[in-house]
Formats: sequence, structure tokens, C-alpha cells
Amino acid sequence: MIKRIIDAACLAEETCFLWGPRQTGKSTLLRSLFPNAPTYDLLSAREFRRLAADPGVFSEECAALPRTGQPIIVDEIQTFSARPWR
Repeated sequence: MIKRIIDAACLAEETCFLWGPRQTGKSTLLRSLFPNAPTYDLLSAREFRRLAADPGVFSEECAALPRTGQPIIVDEIQTFSARPWR
């Protein structure tokens, strides 16, 4: 992996968006910095459908997670607003 200037301390805010061009290693970076963090991958059709069917589930699951200091990673969040809800 390419040496990055961003590290875990830079991402320690309450809410943080990691923006960048496609295929530049954003997801890989997050997995390497936070290997045990709960992750929601919205490119997974199953995961997307599960959360879109009842968006409150995401909030409930996040609230139920133990406070470990690990972030909750939501990968490909833009797909949630780009697809029609049915």
C-alpha cells in the first residue's frame, strides 16, 4: 500500500467523510487502520436492501454497538442516495 499522509488520528472526529477519486485506496486504508471496526458496505446488494427496507435498523444497530473507540465505517454511502427507495 502507498504511504499516506492521513492516519487514524486524522479520522478521530465524531463524524468524518473520506473523499477521493474512485479506486485510490480509501476503503483499503480504512480497513488497514481499523481492522475491527463495524463496516456497512452499501455496494453489497444484500446489505443495501436490508438497510433501505428499514433505515431505522442502521441507527438501532449503531446504538447497540459497544463503545470501543472504533469508528463505524459506511462504505459507498453515495449509493444510498443515488438509488430509488422502494
